[in-house]
Amino acid sequence: MPSLDRAVRRATEKRYIQRHPDKRKVIKKDAKLRALGFAKGEYQEALLLQGNRCAICAVDFASISSRQVCADHDHATGQARGVLCNNCNTAIGMLKDSPERLLAAVRYLEHPPLSLV
Repeated sequence: MPSLDRAVRRATEKRYIQRHPDKRKVIKKDAKLRALGFAKGEYQEALLLQGNRCAICAVDFASISSRQVCADHDHATGQARGVLCNNCNTAIGMLKDSPERLLAAVRYLEHPPLSLV
């Protein structure tokens, strides 16, 4: 029963946080990453593989607030994909994670309708 496992894990984490309040932020972040499909250590591995930069626009994460760094995952499969800046994460989300919509946006930017008039 996955829900029982989840309840047991939450209760265990809650007891641990009560005993170690200084670790609360780390535990919460790990739980959030797990919910986004990242296995333990996978987020840090993605940051290393990406050179601590956004996988799309290559902005250096050291130059932006940590609140602007997003763990990206596939909404259909729940599988982790990488780490993005908030702008890129929002952009692909607004395009519904659709390669077809992204390509249509590229075509639009390259050939805006009013430039043909």
